Parts: sequence; C-alpha cells; structure tokens
Amino acid sequence: MVPSTLSVLIVDDDAEMREMLRQQLAVEFTVREADSGEAAIRSADEQPPDVILVDLGMPRMNGVEVIRRIKSGPVGVRTAVVVLTGDTRPTHLHVAAAAGADAILSKPVDLDLLAEHIRSAAAGLVSRK
Repeated sequence: MVPSTLSVLIVDDDAEMREMLRQQLAVEFTVREADSGEAAIRSADEQPPDVILVDLGMPRMNGVEVIRRIKSGPVGVRTAVVVLTGDTRPTHLHVAAAAGADAILSKPVDLDLLAEHIRSAAAGLVSRK
C-alpha cells in the first residue's frame, strides 16, 4: 500500500515504541517522529500534521502538556491528538481528555485499531474545517 497524504507525528520518549509505530504506520501514512514534548511542539509548528500520537508519560514536558499546547494554538484547530498510554488510571485519562485529546488508546495498542482511529480523527477534522 502506498502511504496516504495523511500525516502522523509520533511523540514518545521510547525509541523502540516510535520505531515500531513508524514501521507499521508508514505503510499507510506519512510519518514523522519526535522524542520529546518540546520536539513535538517545534515539529507541529513547522509542519502541522493531521494527527499527533502522544505518550502521556514523558520526562520534562508530559503528554498532557503537549496536548494543551497543541490544542491552544493554531495547529490544534486542524490537528487531532490521539493518546497512547500504558497508564490507564481514570484520573490520568480524564486529565488527557480534558486537555483536548480526541481519542485515548491503551498500550500495547492494536495497530489496526490505531490506524482506524487515525483515519477517523483526520476525517473528523475535515468536517470541522
């Protein structure tokens, strides 16, 4: 399958997780990576993706702060944010949703379900523009 025009930014401090996601998603999507919240904000500002996949548990700037910054700026109007997290405590999930996450999936993530969420999130953005 040729990658679609949908662009995905993977944000995770775990290099192995980023690599695994990149390899699987690049079959269908145009994929970029960021290893920190700060790098994600810079990358999204320079070249806004359609969807950002963000881990909640990162050092320095955690995923919730990434979501808040993305959603409060001009990029957030046209970019969906999907959370991927191993921490499924209800309080953390509520905070991520309140920050503006468009979807929340638990790790380990089913890759078919993830691809479906990426397509759905991007389609939702098209209807909001």
